Amino acid sequence: MKYAPSIAFDEFAGSAKGVTAAKSSGRKYIRNRGFGNTSNSSTQSEVKAIFRQLSKSFKTLTAAQIAAWNSLAQTQEGRSVLGSKAKISGLNLYIRLNHGVVACGETALSNPPALVGVEVPSEATLVLSASVFTIQFASIPDEIDNLKLSSRLQCLSQMV
Repeated sequence: MKYAPSIAFDEFAGSAKGVTAAKSSGRKYIRNRGFGNTSNSSTQSEVKAIFRQLSKSFKTLTAAQIAAWNSLAQTQEGRSVLGSKAKISGLNLYIRLNHGVVACGETALSNPPALVGVEVPSEATLVLSASVFTIQFASIPDEIDNLKLSSRLQCLSQMV
């Protein structure tokens, strides 16, 4: 189990009596000391093989493709086990997006996907009552074919 250390442990690193203080990507944490596990299940071996395959295939990408993955990664963020946010690398994003693809037997994406933005209305009026839930936009969005409520609004509508 990992947990965030107090300020007293700011510069500590290493293990003592079954506790390990470490720092990863600028985040400090304390965890129970691991002693390793040499047993590998077939599922673990398959997952590790996919990670190895994706790490090797990332190195074979062109400089332009790697730059595109790194550029897209700058707009993304990951979360640690403790919930703290951190920027991720192009390799990390490449593996995150391609792991499921390769696990399903498909070929990994060489180029990063193009992110399509969502038009956000500048202003909206929300009316809530016991019997009515109404959202009225000041202007109609350009793309309304696949317009959906966000999960936050869906939760809100269920609470009313």
